[in-house]
Amino acid sequence: MAEGDRRTFASYKTQVLHALGNVAAADMDITAGDIVNDALEHIAALNQWNWLSTGHVTLSITGGQDYVELPDDFGAKTALQHENSWTAYMEEVTWGLLLNMRTDGLAVPTGGYVYTINVGNVEAGAEEVGLTLPTLNLHPTPANDAANAIQMVYRRYLRRLVSGTDRPQWPAYMDRPLSLLARAFAKTDYDDDAESAHTQEFRSLIVDCISKDGLAIGSFGIQQGGVHDRGPLGSRTWMTDTIPNPTMA
Repeated sequence: MAEGDRRTFASYKTQVLHALGNVAAADMDITAGDIVNDALEHIAALNQWNWLSTGHVTLSITGGQDYVELPDDFGAKTALQHENSWTAYMEEVTWGLLLNMRTDGLAVPTGGYVYTINVGNVEAGAEEVGLTLPTLNLHPTPANDAANAIQMVYRRYLRRLVSGTDRPQWPAYMDRPLSLLARAFAKTDYDDDAESAHTQEFRSLIVDCISKDGLAIGSFGIQQGGVHDRGPLGSRTWMTDTIPNPTMA
């Protein structure tokens, strides 16, 4: 790699093979690529990383369709609301309640939806073919198309690397921990060396990465918890006689 380049999937696999004494890839029962991706997914699940949060995205509603496809890297919802949040609302319910409302034809206030999320999985590789994409399931079924009707912030599902030029979607300071953990996994799988030097260095370095990630929000002046959904507002008080509907003022 040239100076300043980010590590790629191909370079991570080379480092795994080097850790095992440059063993031939054909002689490995567990491929170097699988070892790298196992390490990547372990790191992603290790902490509530701020870099897994997305910015603001919009979703469109299709008339006659009772679901909206979520981004294929969707992992978990942070916040979600209708574009016209003063006159329409989005309330998350259980699958059981959603099915009951659909079956019994129960109404919701005009302009609003109840929803539940089916996380499914990401159809990103042959091993995942047939698994469903994540969807936002709605009731009632929308009558008309509505472009950019839903606003959402979510946490990403970190993709497995596939192509040799792929790079993990995270800050550059996370690259070295992945290299260390992938080599540590390889040493555990093939040399039964769970306490390798790679393992020891990873344990030390990942603490620094967690500290850097924890400083990311504060250093940019965004209050901790400010992007987290606090749930529905409860009763819409402007529907009473005390507070006028702001859209009608």
